Amino acid sequence: MNLLFRLNRLTLYLVGLAVLAYVVLIVINWNDRAPSATVLEFEASFEDRPAVDDVRNAYLFVFGFAGPPGAEPAALGIARRDWAVAGLASGSIDLDEDPLPAAYDYGSRRSAAVATLADACAEAGTTCFDALASDAAAAHEWLESERWLRVRYETLIDYAAFREALPFELDAPFPAYMPVLDGQRLLLITAWYSGRGGDSDRVAGLLQRDLEFWRMVLTNADSLIAKMIAAAAITRHFMFGNGALRELHRSTQESAMPPSWLAELGDDERSMRRTLIGEWRFMQNAMRSLQAGSEETPISDGDADFWDRMEWRLFSPLYQPQDFSNRYAELLAQLIELFRTPYSDLPAAYEKAADIHDGTPQPFRRAYNIIGDWLFSIAAPDFANYAARVSDLEGIRRAAVVTATLRARGLAPEDVPGSLAAAELANPYTDEPFAWLDDSKEVFFEGLYAGDRGRHRFPY
Repeated sequence: MNLLFRLNRLTLYLVGLAVLAYVVLIVINWNDRAPSATVLEFEASFEDRPAVDDVRNAYLFVFGFAGPPGAEPAALGIARRDWAVAGLASGSIDLDEDPLPAAYDYGSRRSAAVATLADACAEAGTTCFDALASDAAAAHEWLESERWLRVRYETLIDYAAFREALPFELDAPFPAYMPVLDGQRLLLITAWYSGRGGDSDRVAGLLQRDLEFWRMVLTNADSLIAKMIAAAAITRHFMFGNGALRELHRSTQESAMPPSWLAELGDDERSMRRTLIGEWRFMQNAMRSLQAGSEETPISDGDADFWDRMEWRLFSPLYQPQDFSNRYAELLAQLIELFRTPYSDLPAAYEKAADIHDGTPQPFRRAYNIIGDWLFSIAAPDFANYAARVSDLEGIRRAAVVTATLRARGLAPEDVPGSLAAAELANPYTDEPFAWLDDSKEVFFEGLYAGDRGRHRFPY
């Protein structure tokens, strides 16, 4: 009995200590922080984005782009925006009320020959160009059956403004960008065939309109997904564009390069400031929404059950959303400044960015905002690789231009390495000449973006 009594007393003692510790933590976390100067700056910057009328906003056209043939993407995008905004304001988006319930599935309507060709041209390169040349019948069928998609895309790239028009909320739907990129592919294949037919004016016109549009989107992207879509579209543009110029007679190749090819990417285009401020706004809204209460909580793996919600009620007093927002803003502000550095300093800057990410607040290092620090440690993505994909675009542009320029001069492949060494355009990070792959006769640029997507080959 004496032992049992002592065990009970020890249990009560431990429970009492736990309750006392919890009370102390509640007192320490009684008040949230005030918004920091960086947060106020981010808020002002986000709110001061230039307004764009609905009829001029390419984003709304993209939001309705996935509609069936005959649809009006601009009107559909506006209707979808109004539906989403109303749903977010009411606290629940009814997907059954979406004016575009599902993207039009044109891919399933392709013949076997067209599907094979589309797979071969998933990426620009010799595999695609050889397939286009060897199966003209399938290519003609593809271009004719999806002419409506190319025409829709050509309407899109005539827009001169892009402003993401939905609230940066956790439940807000994203545009379907894949049909847009499929439309771009059709336009670039059309440019390739125009080059094959010797129509240098059309090649130049199509390339100018396409690149001018995506460089505009790159500048005005508020979300990381829009920035990365623009980067992917520009990369594809130069790959297909080099192929289209390659089909022209060499006497017209250099003159067919449009002005947008010859202009270096500006600071506003490669800047990550606007995009990272948008990401901060999204994260802030998401964290506040979760704290306010929903079917999910930050500590559940999906729809929260009764015990998840009870657990969150127990720990939520230890979460300070404004402190979280302040620290996230400070992290992003550091990265924004790092990513503004000249090209020659970017490799070291990206390594430093990884160190900054690794040094983000770790949980249980302090008594204040314990849950916020835990969320910070798992929610802060490594933005360096995304920024590298954007900065690599200048190297891609230079490699495409120097490839087309040397080819237009009629240089034999064996003379290309020496000409690359003497060329004004070089690797933007190292100022060293672009590499020459003798086996495949390609100019090669390896950027800072990790993996195969950072390696770019331009057939000579």
